[in-house]
Amino acid sequence: RAPDEPLATADTLGYVPLTDSLESVLRGAAHSRPRLRAARLEVERGASQIALTRNSLLPSTSLSAGLDRVPGSDSPGFGGDVSFSLPFLPWTDRRARISEARASKGSAEARLEQAEREVDSALRNAFESARSAERQVQQFDRVLLADASDAIRTAIQNYQAGQIDGLELFETLRTFRSIELEHIRALLSYELALTDLAVAE
Repeated sequence: RAPDEPLATADTLGYVPLTDSLESVLRGAAHSRPRLRAARLEVERGASQIALTRNSLLPSTSLSAGLDRVPGSDSPGFGGDVSFSLPFLPWTDRRARISEARASKGSAEARLEQAEREVDSALRNAFESARSAERQVQQFDRVLLADASDAIRTAIQNYQAGQIDGLELFETLRTFRSIELEHIRALLSYELALTDLAVAE
């Protein structure tokens, strides 16, 4: 490799900046996290159960109609039926079911609030971990790798000029490889942090 040839790390991981803000992550999670969706469905189910139980206290109407053959007539006959269902006293059982449905909905709402707090906390922690890992990667990309590349380029030139021996050049190369390895580890930690952020709840 020529002294002026660009040096690149040997890893296959690539750095993709975290462009989402914490606020956008939190907003997106409100609609995408399975735990929150399930908790909201429980609240909606509780509300539906309350409405259904309340309807049992109200009169209900049913209507039916149809055609039937009338004996002795060539044309079919038309028949219909209208019925009313009236809830009679005592309504104690029905009201007890309404109270039970309200209690069930209240419990579902409490679970939803708890899930929202826990998901919010998990997302904030995961986001901060991802930002911290990203800063480490940026430190390598902007400073450490550039400094190491300059150092090894200078060492190669000095070795070719006879100003340093092979052992000093080897030590410089080993230091550069160590920095490359740490860079790969930083990239891997960043990718894992992004994965944690994507599934945190």
